[in-house]
Amino acid sequence: MEPSPRNSFDDDNFPELNFDTNSDFNLEINQDAVSEFNISEVAAKVELYKNLFKNLFVKTRITKDKLDSYHLKLHKANSAVQLSVIYFSAASSFIQALSSSSYSIIFKNSENILNVTDETIPEIGDVDQDTYSSLVPTIILCISTYSSLIIAGARHLKIEEKENNVSNLRNRFTELVSRIKHNLDLLRPWENEDYYKSGPIKEKSHDWFALIKKIEKEYSHIIDIRQDLYVTYNQIITKKVDERYHDKDKEESIRAELNNPFNGCVARQPRQPRPERP
Repeated sequence: MEPSPRNSFDDDNFPELNFDTNSDFNLEINQDAVSEFNISEVAAKVELYKNLFKNLFVKTRITKDKLDSYHLKLHKANSAVQLSVIYFSAASSFIQALSSSSYSIIFKNSENILNVTDETIPEIGDVDQDTYSSLVPTIILCISTYSSLIIAGARHLKIEEKENNVSNLRNRFTELVSRIKHNLDLLRPWENEDYYKSGPIKEKSHDWFALIKKIEKEYSHIIDIRQDLYVTYNQIITKKVDERYHDKDKEESIRAELNNPFNGCVARQPRQPRPERP
């Protein structure tokens, strides 16, 4: 009696093979299962899912790199705003304190409380204290105006809010890239026929069908996550920004990196070429 064809990858549909007997019946079933396992299941599905995950990896990685570049620009702009306000505020306090009579020693018309000669007075002492004091309000007003304008402009442009949103989205894309890499790593050993030809065939078959069930589930889950991420991406990133950070050579560079045999994340061991099956 011929074994029924496998309609799914459930363990209930997996044929139970008896490797402890040498009967012709079990030998025929085992040979059929080995043939199906080697040709129909492993090679075809590994190639299929490898290409699917690679395409997902390239597109997701390109988007993640765009977010990296945009986040770096927003971080520089936000840092420039914050640091300039801090520095000018500190300068304002310093200028106000310098106009106090406590620092009159540095001015030309101050009393020589240390009994030093005119030659030892610093060059800033050539400035009259009254003149300097009259300029302080103008300087403070300029600094205050600048600080108010730069903070208002940053809030209007929502630089800090954009930076936080892009940072969170970038982290989520990073997790997705790592997840895709992990699935490529799971498929990598099965690209080499020696991996599943050696060892007990029943154990390798069980491992393969368990893996393929996981891969199919993971692929569907990754597609759902990716859809949600791109909805958020289109809400945050405008078309103009997306085109600005688009690099035509980036995709080829990532594909070359992905196929690099020395890339530990997704590399595969070299194997002898096989003749194409009809």
